[in-house]
Amino acid sequence: MKTKYNEDFEVAYKYEVRRVFGSAGYVEVDVRIKGKEKEYRVIVYPDEKEENDKTYASYKVISDEYMCNLVKDKIKVELDNVVKEVGMNRFISGVYVRERNKEKIEGFFGFSSAFYVENENDTLDGLLRNENVYITYRIEVPESEFSKDYEKSIIEILKPKISDDIISISIESYPEETYLEREKIYKEKGYEEIGGLIGTDKIDFFIEEETNESK
Repeated sequence: MKTKYNEDFEVAYKYEVRRVFGSAGYVEVDVRIKGKEKEYRVIVYPDEKEENDKTYASYKVISDEYMCNLVKDKIKVELDNVVKEVGMNRFISGVYVRERNKEKIEGFFGFSSAFYVENENDTLDGLLRNENVYITYRIEVPESEFSKDYEKSIIEILKPKISDDIISISIESYPEETYLEREKIYKEKGYEEIGGLIGTDKIDFFIEEETNESK
C-alpha cells in the first residue's frame, strides 16, 4: 500500500475471517493515512505456508478501498458534465465506484491490488472500456429541477460507453429550503457529509449491457 500510493498508512483495526471448509481465510484491515481520520478497508490473504498450523509468515493485499476515492475523483466531473448536458442546471452529486468481483474472491472489496490509474483508464470512457466496474451515482435537485425525462436522456448518453459494467443512478428532489441546506454542506464538506434524507420525488435506474460480447 505504501509503495503503490506513496502514502504513509497505519492500521486502525483488523478482523480475521476464520478458515471455513478448508479455505485459508482472509483478514479485513481498516487503515488510514497518518494524521487523517478517514479509514479505508483493505483485504489481505495469506501469502506463504502456515507456521504451526495457526499463523502465516506473510500476507498480501488482494483489494483495497483507497483506490475507490482516486477513481471517483477522476470520473465525477465527467458524470456531472453528462447531467449538465441533459439540461439539469442545479444539482449536487456523489459518486462511488468499485471493481466488479468477476473472480468471486471471498471478501473482495474496492479495487484489486493489480489495478492502477493509468492513461488507459483515467477517464470515464477509458474506465468503462478497459475495466469491469460498478458505479453508483447519486444526484439531488430542488423540486423545481426534477423531471423523470432525465432518465431516458442520461441512458442515451451513457449506455453506448459500457459493456460489462453497471451504473446505478438515482435522482432525488427536495424542497428548495432543504436543498439549499444540503447544498451548503456539500460545498463545505463534500457529499459524504450531508447525510441521508427522504426527498419529495425519486427515480432509480440501472444502465448495463444485455450481453457481455463486447468485452
